[in-house]
Parts: sequence; structure tokens; C-alpha cells
Amino acid sequence: MRVPFFHPGPPDGGDHAALPGGPCASARLLLGGVLWFCLCLGLCLWLVSREGGAVLVDGDGQPVLATGDWLRHRDRLDDLMRQTLPRVMPGCRLLTMPGFSEQEARHYRVEGDGAPLRLALALQERLCQEVLRTGPDGGRLLADDVPLPRLRWTDDGVLEAVVDGRTCLVLHFPGWEAMLATLSRPMPEPALVLVMDDMGQKLEPAEQLASLPFPVALALWPHAPARRPVQQVARDMGMDVLLHMPMEAMPRKNGSAPDPGPGALETDMDAYAMEHALDRALAQVPTALGFNNHMGSGFTGRRDACRVLAGLAYGRGLFVLDSVTRGNSQLETSMVRQGIVTASRHVFLDDPQGTDKVLAALDKAARLARRQGIAIAIGHPHDSTLRALERWENREGVAVVPLRRYVWHLAQLRAGQAGRPE
Repeated sequence: MRVPFFHPGPPDGGDHAALPGGPCASARLLLGGVLWFCLCLGLCLWLVSREGGAVLVDGDGQPVLATGDWLRHRDRLDDLMRQTLPRVMPGCRLLTMPGFSEQEARHYRVEGDGAPLRLALALQERLCQEVLRTGPDGGRLLADDVPLPRLRWTDDGVLEAVVDGRTCLVLHFPGWEAMLATLSRPMPEPALVLVMDDMGQKLEPAEQLASLPFPVALALWPHAPARRPVQQVARDMGMDVLLHMPMEAMPRKNGSAPDPGPGALETDMDAYAMEHALDRALAQVPTALGFNNHMGSGFTGRRDACRVLAGLAYGRGLFVLDSVTRGNSQLETSMVRQGIVTASRHVFLDDPQGTDKVLAALDKAARLARRQGIAIAIGHPHDSTLRALERWENREGVAVVPLRRYVWHLAQLRAGQAGRPE
């Protein structure tokens, strides 16, 4: 016999209270879910914001710095920049830009005479040495799987320091924006860089070079009479400047010693005397990106002297161009070992002189650039050289680029950043 299913009803005769749970249980379940969500959210926020937080990962498994870590790296980069600026741009002022909270990137204006690219190079030198990996207590600031900070230039000519994809330091250089904006673009290939040595004796050659349809960097003698107006022309016209540093030359065949000029670096100098000479020269050409050697066949052949100079140049953000006035020069090699951005001259434009010979040398430099990707040619402000530059047709069609673009390209290569996507 089938037993009838008995379903006892509530006292009022209804049957809804017999359903499992009922509205009270649903409310309790909802409240518990909300409390659990709040607990999880609070725990996540604590993990992200706590000082010395762990390295988190994003949806792709890539490391993401916790907020506390990011702020610490920002402050460390800020300290590093403040330590570096007086050595690299001693005549400049650092002004804080208002309107940003303590949880955002630090924004500054750097005002005064100097070479902004040198500050970027000096910071890059420090970053390449992984200074940020060691904290004040000797502990690790960055985990091994978190990238070191990197530097980049924006299309507005602003320098940004980025940690884990987040901008933490922003430097503005009023008056330099147009020149610095070119650094945000990748280096073209083939490319040719032109440098004019022995500048600063007169203003007119600088004005002639400024009127050319392609850029030429000016290498100024530190004690030349027109060095200051030439630097002003260079700044107004977006031209790069180098210090044309006098260095000891080899004796001539007749035994006489060529005079490289006042303030020259000599092989018998100790480190103190060499540093004093370099400091005095740089003070006369504060907008210089770096230096190349005037004469110097005696100095650049001495490994010991070049190593001392490389040690003195480190930390100043200097680009060093070896003019290669002799075979087996030790200048570039010593700078590379010290971690300094450096390059060597490939072609002399006016040795021998003559307009047709300079035109032929320009074509040679362009062909070399096409063959190897980049070439650096050095000339001198002779009338024949200036005429040749005005007449040159660049039949090879290579890009003549400002020196600063090549320098920054080299710095990125050294840091392993060239071509890296943002």
C-alpha cells in the first residue's frame, strides 16, 4: 500500500515556510558574502600598500611592484637625481612643480645653462651599475624578477623615469624642449653625424653652419674668444656642442713639440691635476654633451692616462668622441671599460683640404654610413670645408642626424633598451 506523502503546513495553513532556507536564510547568506568580499578586499589593499610589499603579478604573470615598493623606488630615484644634478649641471636650479600629490610622480623644472642630455646619461650610468638594487641597510630594493628603472624622452622633450611601467620622476627643461623632443624618435639607419672641430675663434663659421639644411655639431675650444656667443647660436638653432679638449700631442719628426693650447691634458699629470684641467674646461663650455680630443696623439696612446681620464669622466654624464688622431688609440677602449657612452671618428673631411676633396670625403662618409649603419665625420672651419658643406648634395641619401640622437641611441643600447616597446 502506497503511503501518502505528508507535508505538514505552518500554523496559519500556508506552505511557504516549509521551503528550505526561506528569506531569513537568504539574507544571512547575502550578508556573509558581503563580509567575505570586504575581508578579501581589505587584505588585498593591505598587501599592495604595505611598506616593503611583496612582488605581485598581473594577469599575464608579469611582476608588478606593490605601491609601497613603487613609492620607495620613486624616492630613491629622486635622491639619485638630486645627487647627480650638481655634478652634471652645476649652474642649474631644481624647482618643484606644484599640483601633484605625494602618491604621484615627482615633477621638476631644471633651469639654467647646462646640457640636459648629460643628466640623463649620468642617471643611466648609475642605473646600469644597479645602484638601486642595494638599499641603505644593504638589503635588496628590487627583486631579481622586477626590471630596473628606465629613462625615456617624450615627444614634448621631457625626461621621464619609469619603474615597472609607471612614471615616477618627470624632469622639464625650459628652453630645450624642441631639441630634446628629437630624442623620443628611434635612430634612423643609415645615419651620418657631422662634427666641426676648432670652433670658437670666430662667430661667423657657427652662423654659416647653422644655416645648412642638415645638423652639424660644434666642438669648441674651452678658451676660444667667441665660445660664449657660439654656444648661444648653437642653443638658438638647435645645434649640439662638444668640448674640444686640448690633449698632449706626439713630438714631430724634428723633435719639436706641438702646442695643443692652454689647459691641455698631459700624460705626466696626476689625477688631481687632470681633474682640475677637465673641470676648468667644462666650466667654459657648460652646454657641451661631452668632449673630443684636440690633437692628443701623445695622450690617447697612453693607456694609463686614458684610464685615469675615464675614471674622472665617470658620473658626469659625458659623451666621449675619440677623434682618432693616431693609430692604436686607447681613449675609446678606456671609456667603454668605465661604462661611459663613447664613439670614434670614421672620416676626416678636410685632410687634405680643398672643396672638391671635402666633397669627396663627404660622399665617402655617406657610403660608409650606408655600409655599416652609422658614420661620424669630423671637419674644421676652413673656407673650403664650409663651401663644400654648402654644395654637398648627399647623393647617397643617408640621414644626417644631430649628435645627440646618436648619443642617446648608444646609451639605450648600453642599457638594453633600444627598440624595447613601452
